[in-house]
Amino acid sequence: MFERFICPRYLPAAAGLAGGLALVASFPPRSSPLLAVLAWAPVHLACAVRRTGLPSRLVVGLVVGLAVGLLGASWMYGTLRSFAGVGPVVAAAGHLAFALYVAVPFVVATWVWGWLHRAPALLRALAAGAVLAGAEAFVPTAVGYRSAVGLSGAPSWIQLADLAGVSAVTVWQVTCGALIAEGIHALHRRRGRVAVGIALFAWVAANAIYGHVRMAEVDDRFAAARIVRVGLVQPSIPLRHEDRAVQIELLRRAGDAAAAQGAEIVVWPESSYPWAIEMPWRAPRWGPRSPFGAAARPLVLASTTYRRGDPTPENRAFALAADGRVIASYAKVHLLPFGERVPIVDPGWAEAHLPGVHHYRAGEGPVVFAFETASGPLRLGPLICYEDTLPHHATAVAARGIDAFLNLTNDAWFGPTAAPWQHEGLAVFRAVEQRRPMVRVVGTGPSGLVDPAGRIVQHTPVTWRAVAPDPHVLVVDVPVSEPLPPTIHARWGRWIETSFALFGLVCGIVFGFGRRIRQRDAGVGETFGSCGSDARSA
Repeated sequence: MFERFICPRYLPAAAGLAGGLALVASFPPRSSPLLAVLAWAPVHLACAVRRTGLPSRLVVGLVVGLAVGLLGASWMYGTLRSFAGVGPVVAAAGHLAFALYVAVPFVVATWVWGWLHRAPALLRALAAGAVLAGAEAFVPTAVGYRSAVGLSGAPSWIQLADLAGVSAVTVWQVTCGALIAEGIHALHRRRGRVAVGIALFAWVAANAIYGHVRMAEVDDRFAAARIVRVGLVQPSIPLRHEDRAVQIELLRRAGDAAAAQGAEIVVWPESSYPWAIEMPWRAPRWGPRSPFGAAARPLVLASTTYRRGDPTPENRAFALAADGRVIASYAKVHLLPFGERVPIVDPGWAEAHLPGVHHYRAGEGPVVFAFETASGPLRLGPLICYEDTLPHHATAVAARGIDAFLNLTNDAWFGPTAAPWQHEGLAVFRAVEQRRPMVRVVGTGPSGLVDPAGRIVQHTPVTWRAVAPDPHVLVVDVPVSEPLPPTIHARWGRWIETSFALFGLVCGIVFGFGRRIRQRDAGVGETFGSCGSDARSA
């Protein structure tokens, strides 16, 4: 049907562009869940329903990935200019390289989708979702990107994450889009049209019912939870602000303001303390470098740390008692490539020749920040920066028996772009996967509280400023429930993700290399890739 409007030669690229643009339009801060589902209909039509050659399928996946990497992550160019300090040509090349890497899971998925051409329609749609979920789960990613981020604004749609993490949400999302594509393809066949329509209705209804039931159960569980008030300090200090005395005074005053609003613990964001810290450290209670104001409270802060005689620093967070005593500290485990870790090349050479590149030492593993407050104990699991987008790291943190996640982030490098909102959207899934609330403290916002059902119940705006600080203070009520049993995702998440990938791959192999596929290659079937009479149908 598409040949009426577009030459078949350009259909793969057009399908990929339509899917990629819809996916990008679904991302936060817009968060349009319906577009996140519809995005996969043209891609599935082009790669799985139609007979499409391997080069054309790779084009579809590449175009989807480039749309996500270049448009959805349009902030990357500016970040490379401001953070890495490189020129426009190098920044553009780096942005393109990032987009090509983002495209890898989509290219893998569309490659395998072509093998599903001869599978039954319903199995084909389900296998398509499993293939993409597996590709996204097992292709390492620099910033935790997942195509399901557009669903983060619809908590009732993502409750499946407690079964198999964000991968389960991806399976549901892509299968929905694929069933829509199957329905379009079956318009001329009544039996097929009815079967696909029933399957689509059942697929959507089942997720809606599960979401409603699970959210109600979570609300009941936390209805009588004990509350600990935590003060979030969002300093919004400009990226190149060098006056450390002004910074520390601003942070101290913000901490006092949080205490005045009833905060029992005060939290500063990543890299907030203005000085590098020599280990071991005890925070000064008084003096120009003291992090404590007049109304001292237990405090969480983060900074670069080092040890005398060791040239490799760490990105470390500290839990401090009100007297400056260090309760616990946590060094970031998953370091950002090139920003905090130099892969492949010699770190010393990279730091000397590439502006903004640093090489840190990774921490050894999860740590618990255990506080005693007037409202009772509170066990926080620290995650620094993009660690809140990594499902299996969050699982390891939750396994330490925490009451809530605590994410400390500095997103000032991205400026007033969509990146901080996308970061927040990716983090939402961790709360659902582990059924733990998450407190997020971000240097320029949005800071806030995500409840165990994935709802953002409180948050600040993005307050990025190029010149003068614009601090915000938000006091959130963190619910502390009795220890929850581990979710299915927490117990077997990696195994379930593996089963998704294997299921999709096995379906592709069975139907892609069977007798009927050899008959199709002999000249039976439909093809994309040329104009006019080369487009044949069975």
